[in-house]
Amino acid sequence: MSRARASAVSVTIKTSVCAPPAPASARFLFPFPFPFRSRFCLRFRFRDHRPMSSAVSPSHLASAIERVQSPASGVQVDVVYSTHSKWPQPTAGSSAGHALRVSVLDSSFNPPTRAHLALARTAPQGAHRSSEYDAHLLLFSVRNVDKTLKLGDASPVQRLQMMIHLARDLESHLSSPNVAVAVIDEPTFVGKATKLLAHFHNASIHPAPLLTFIVGYDTLTRLFAPQYYPPERTPASMRTAVKQFFWPGGANSSVVCARRPTAGGDANPDEKAFLESADVAGYVRVGKIRLVDISDEERHISSTAVRNGVAAGSKDWEKMCTPSIVEFVRNLNVL
Repeated sequence: MSRARASAVSVTIKTSVCAPPAPASARFLFPFPFPFRSRFCLRFRFRDHRPMSSAVSPSHLASAIERVQSPASGVQVDVVYSTHSKWPQPTAGSSAGHALRVSVLDSSFNPPTRAHLALARTAPQGAHRSSEYDAHLLLFSVRNVDKTLKLGDASPVQRLQMMIHLARDLESHLSSPNVAVAVIDEPTFVGKATKLLAHFHNASIHPAPLLTFIVGYDTLTRLFAPQYYPPERTPASMRTAVKQFFWPGGANSSVVCARRPTAGGDANPDEKAFLESADVAGYVRVGKIRLVDISDEERHISSTAVRNGVAAGSKDWEKMCTPSIVEFVRNLNVL
């Protein structure tokens, strides 16, 4: 893909942001939070990403975070790592005539775990062309609708560093590796899908890719929670936004969700009730929402458990992460 800037596309909105600035380096895995607040107008311009095959410096990652947060940069999606220069186009075969199937693993990655890797390896529904997505994206948002940076969390730069390790782990499990890591400044799935599609459009990826967001169950429930759809925060505003996310004519995206773990291995009654609820059931029936199983061991892994294990000085957390993530944490001398 060319490294030249794409032509500018301008959109102006007003918003309030409360997010920590990215530190220039990543010396400590669990830094103190540095609150930041600003009010501004955003003008978006989309640019082609730069492939990163070697080590990506913390300063480069910090600059990427600053770009997506800055109205002056005009950048709303910044790809900081990719398997090759033509991502998301596959290196083998041709994508001409069909929309690329892109899986988007969107998470806080605080830190990445084996459960993240298991979700990223999920096969596409139907798998009519291959057993893998055409491209994979690990996406980190510097704004999260439910979370703020707090003591004990990895910094945004450190999360991107660990995501690059996870991307390389994922590549080793794919027959045709085609993985990228990107940062965005958008808290909602509806907004993320819209910005990603605009990014691909301005990178001359046609027809528009089919985005599949891979999430945990709690994240899926938030997609249908009215409180995350300001300013009205009503069921009606939620339904309008969700329809825009799922249906053709809008973002035409879909969601894959890992089933919730249960003590006895039986179906989770709360999960069943949610999937059969009036707002959700229709999307399940048409395949826009699909649940998948990962191993029992992986389903019980959480980033919270890893952080607690690190804080307690236990080594049990190491089994929950890939060796590359374990090594990253150890090299920062935080155990």
